[in-house]
Formats: sequence, C-alpha cells, structure tokens
Amino acid sequence: MNWKHLTVRSLFGGTIIALAVFLSKTLGNTWGGLFSTFPAVFTSTLFIYYHLQGKTILPAIGKSLYFPGSIGFLIYIWIVAITFPRIGIWLGTLSAYLVLLVFLFVWNFWIGKCSEKLQ
Repeated sequence: MNWKHLTVRSLFGGTIIALAVFLSKTLGNTWGGLFSTFPAVFTSTLFIYYHLQGKTILPAIGKSLYFPGSIGFLIYIWIVAITFPRIGIWLGTLSAYLVLLVFLFVWNFWIGKCSEKLQ
C-alpha cells in the first residue's frame, strides 16, 4: 500500500465518521449511533476493497462482514453495555475485545471443523 492509498482511505473513513458525528449532533444519539455503525464500517470497508481489488472480492468481504462480523459486533456491544458501568471504559473495552477474540477463535475453529466434514 502506498501513501496515496493510505491518504484516500484515511480521508474517506474520516469523512464517514465526521458525517456520523454530525448526524448524532443534529438527529440525536440514537440516529448517530445507527449511522456510525452500519454505514461507517460497512460502506467504507466495501468502498476501499472495491477500489483496491475490484468487484470480484466484494462477495467474500460482504459475507465476512455479516458472518461472523455482525454477530461479533453484537457480542462486543453486549459486553460493553455490561462492563462499562461496572469496571469503566478501559477495562470494559479490554474485556469486550477479549470476549470477541474468544468468539472469533471458536467461530473459526468450528467453521474449520465443518468444512473438513464436508470434504
């Protein structure tokens, strides 16, 4: 990846985030939160992959964004909602990441075992 790609990716991602912040200030926290999750993450990721690797990669990327991506995202939010009030933002974030890593490890192990059985 060269500096041009890095600059374009940074500007595009930053613009999406700025738009989400703007929407949260004008429409309220609920709408800002919704816009910051789906469009900010998925749109910028798909846009960047499309421009770097073409449209043939998009189905595989889209599939991984939703499964296990969306499930992992929901797990992360659930753990954050539980841990932030009890242990604070830093340890809550660390806890959420650790639980998410365990989930992704188990998911990949399970998917690997299922694909072995199919072959």
